[in-house]
Order: sequence, then structure tokens, then C-alpha cells
Amino acid sequence: ASTRARNAFSQRRSSGTMPACTTTACAPHSAAVLGLWVDTGHATIVERLGGTPLRRWVQTFAPRLVGMHYHDVHGLRDHLIPGRGTIAWGKIAPLIPADALPTCEFDWYYTPEEIAEGRAFLARQGLVDGA
Repeated sequence: ASTRARNAFSQRRSSGTMPACTTTACAPHSAAVLGLWVDTGHATIVERLGGTPLRRWVQTFAPRLVGMHYHDVHGLRDHLIPGRGTIAWGKIAPLIPADALPTCEFDWYYTPEEIAEGRAFLARQGLVDGA
């Protein structure tokens, strides 16, 4: 385990556009000091409401990505298992650094088998280790 500490902040569902403070807050600090955690579902909902696209968050902050919070979206409904919604995973997966920590948050009603399918989907995209 790494003993390095790093400060990170998350883009928020309530933020419709990529705030200037996000880019300017990072500017004076190296990626080893200040990073970002991106939520795929919330960023996609913001995008669908006219805000900054998920792909732009990932492209802009790839060198600073500490982690990714994975869940899929259908319309404005989030916390779906990846592969069960409409996020274009194939377009964002190549942009996400291999060392970004993955986490997932799914709705309560999914079975262990369905969750395993979602993990396998993320593995096929190269976003989590295969199993």
C-alpha cells in the first residue's frame, strides 16, 4: 500500500459546468498533491441536463484522477450496474488511468450474480482487474 497522501475532491451532481475553480484550484499544485474523483453516473446526469460531459471531465483531469465512482445511467436514473444503462463506456475507458481507484454504487435490489456481471463488464472495459 502506498504511504503517499493526496488531497482529492469530487465533481458534484449539483455542478452543471466544470467550474473555473476546479481547473484553477489544481493549477498551482502537482497531480501528486491534488487530484479528482469522478462519478460516472452523476457526471452523465449533469451532462444530460446541459452541463459538462463526462468525457470532458475525464479528458481534462486524467493526470489527476485519484479514483472513479462507477455506475450506469438510463435517462436520469443512476446507480445502475455498468452495462445496463447508456453510458458510452468504450469512449471513456481508454482515457481513465490504470491507477485510478475503482468504486461502485448500485441500487439495493441487484443480486450478487448481477453485481458480478457488472464487475465482469467493467473488467472487459479494462476498468477493473479481470477475475
